[in-house]
Amino acid sequence: MDSQILSSTIEAGGMVLAAITTGVSLVWSAKRITKREKLQNDLELALKDILAFNEIELALLDETDLSKTAFRETMRQKGIELSGMHTPSLVRRKLRQISQ
Repeated sequence: MDSQILSSTIEAGGMVLAAITTGVSLVWSAKRITKREKLQNDLELALKDILAFNEIELALLDETDLSKTAFRETMRQKGIELSGMHTPSLVRRKLRQISQ
C-alpha cells in the first residue's frame, strides 16, 4: 500500500512540474512576442519621423536659395553627417515591408 501512495505522489509531482514548466515557457514566449511587436512599432514610428524630416529639409530648401548640394555641404561643415541609409525611397520601402 505504501508503494502505491509513493508512486501516486511522484506521479502527481511530475504533473505539477510539467504544468509549471509549461506555464513558465508560455509567459516567456508572450513577453518575447510583445517585446518584438513594441520594437517593430518603434521602428515604424522612427521611419515615419525620418520621412517627415526629409520633407522638412525639402521645404527649407524651397524657402532658401540653397541647392541640395550647398545645403548638404553646409550640414557637413557644421559636423552633421548622414549615413545615406535612410533616403526617402529606402524608408518608404522599409515601411511597406513592416506593414505587410
